[in-house]
Amino acid sequence: MPTPPDFPHLHLALRGSYEPKFPPAPHPNLEVDTNRKNPKGHANRIRGILGGMRQADAELRRLRAEMGLPVIPADRGFLLRLPEGLDVDQLVRALGVELVAETEEGLMLVSSVDLQFAKLEEVLGQFEMGERGGGSAASLLDIYEKPDDQRRLQNILATEVLTLWPLADATIYTFDLGIQTATSTRDVKWPPVKPKKNESREEFLRRREVERNKVGNKPVSNGMRKPRPA
Repeated sequence: MPTPPDFPHLHLALRGSYEPKFPPAPHPNLEVDTNRKNPKGHANRIRGILGGMRQADAELRRLRAEMGLPVIPADRGFLLRLPEGLDVDQLVRALGVELVAETEEGLMLVSSVDLQFAKLEEVLGQFEMGERGGGSAASLLDIYEKPDDQRRLQNILATEVLTLWPLADATIYTFDLGIQTATSTRDVKWPPVKPKKNESREEFLRRREVERNKVGNKPVSNGMRKPRPA
């Protein structure tokens, strides 16, 4: 058999013999195994929690309407308890929720704009019937939905603030807030817009908005449009 020819156009960074490395498998979890053995009971328990969340949201919106308060956005944040060693991003996508943050205790702070939790209900139904697509429901160990749940507060509030909870309505508090966001992949440079003489603040803000929109509507090199100013 002829000797394979060389490939000079290929530049290999590393050469040699190496032992293959495989990522460790997820640790066995007794709760997940228990859920798999009793899919109907587990699905009904999670459904009960979701039903309570829907009722609480509906009652809150009813009370706000009666009091003449503004309508709040249609979304809901809550904590999920998941087993260790899982691909969390993949799991929360399968459950139809958005991952906001992961706590040191392994709890996942998530949000959902669908207050009916249609995707999560679908996954529970598939899990209960043993159908494909429902396996992720076994890893949904628990949901902590109450805003004042101690486990939620411990992961959101600093220790100094937690000692003051619940906050008194008649007391004025001053806090430093920290917000973490994902790194932006776009670079937007807004043009400098300065107020003119005899120009009201409202006129200046409208003119600045117009100038910034001119930049925000220009296409970028990757075919995407830059975001409009907040």
